[in-house]
Amino acid sequence: MRLQIDRSAYTLPMPTWLKILLAILLLGILLVAGAIFLGYRWFRAHGGELREGAEKVVAEGKEFGAGRDANVCVDEALKRGDKCGFAGMMCEVKVKLFLDNCIQAASVPADFCKGVPKQTNVVGSVKWQLEECARRGHPNEQRCTRMLQSVQQACARLE
Repeated sequence: MRLQIDRSAYTLPMPTWLKILLAILLLGILLVAGAIFLGYRWFRAHGGELREGAEKVVAEGKEFGAGRDANVCVDEALKRGDKCGFAGMMCEVKVKLFLDNCIQAASVPADFCKGVPKQTNVVGSVKWQLEECARRGHPNEQRCTRMLQSVQQACARLE
C-alpha cells in the first residue's frame, strides 16, 4: 500500500506577471543571440572589404598628412565628417582613422597641443572639445567632439 501525498498544498502556481517577465527575458536573449549570429556572419562575408577600405583610408591619411600641418588634418577630417550624414557610423570610423594617420604623418606645430587636456580629465576634455569645435565652426556637434579625441590621443603620444 502506497501513501498518496497531495503536493498541491506545497506548490504555488506561477503568477501571470512572472510568466510574462520570463517570456520577455527569453525573447530578449533570443534576439541578442540572433543579432550576434547575424553580425558574425556579416563580418565573415564582408571582412575583406572592410580591411581593404581601412588600408585605403590609412594610406590616404598618411599621404594627405605628409608635408602638411596637423591642423590641416583636423580641418580636413571635419570636412569629411560633414559628408557622413546622420547615420554614418562606418563613415565616421573611416574619418577618424584618416585623422589618426594624417596627424601621425603631419608636422605638428609647437602650439598644437597647447591647452589640450588628457583624456583621463573627463570634465576638462568635454569642455575643451566643445570650445575647440565651436572655434573650428562646428558648435555643439557630437561628431566633432569624437574627432577631437584623436587630437587628444596624438598629443598624449607626443608627450
